[in-house]
Amino acid sequence: MAPRIVSDKDHEFKAKGDGIVEAFVAVYGNVDSYNERIRFGAFKNSIEERLPKIIWSHDFQRPIGKTLKIEEVPAGDPRLPEAIKANGGLYVQGALALKTRDGADMYEHLAFGSIDEFSFGFEVRNSEIGTDGVTELTDIIMYEWSPVLVGANPLTQLVNVKS
Repeated sequence: MAPRIVSDKDHEFKAKGDGIVEAFVAVYGNVDSYNERIRFGAFKNSIEERLPKIIWSHDFQRPIGKTLKIEEVPAGDPRLPEAIKANGGLYVQGALALKTRDGADMYEHLAFGSIDEFSFGFEVRNSEIGTDGVTELTDIIMYEWSPVLVGANPLTQLVNVKS
C-alpha cells in the first residue's frame, strides 16, 4: 500500500551552518485540509521503529537527506514556536546531502524561500472519527518528510536551516 500524504507549512527561515534543517513538520490538535487531526503520541511507535528519510516533494526516487533527530514536543513546551505553543508538534532535525545536486538545490530553495512548506508521507495504523466528524490520527507510520511547494497544515514551522 502506498503511503498517504499530509502536508504542513512552515513560516520562518534562518540560514547559518552545515546543511542541517530543523522544523516542526506536524502540528497536533488542528484540522488540516484533509479533514484530519493528529493526536499527540501518534508518532510514538513509528519513531521507535525507524527514522524517516528526507525526500524531494514525496518523490521516493529523490532522497535529499537523512533524519538525525525526531521528537514529539508537547503543547506548552518552551521550544515550540509561538504559533503552535498551544498545540505541540513533531520536531525533526535532518542533514541535507549537500554534495548531491538535489540536496544542494533544496538547500538553495529553502534559503531563498522559493520552497517554504513541509509535508510527510505516512500510513495510518489507527484512527477514530471525532464527534465533529474529523478523522483523529492516533497511530501513524511515518516514512518520509519533504520540503514541498504547497502543504496542507498552515501551522507548522521551519526552525532553522544551516548552510
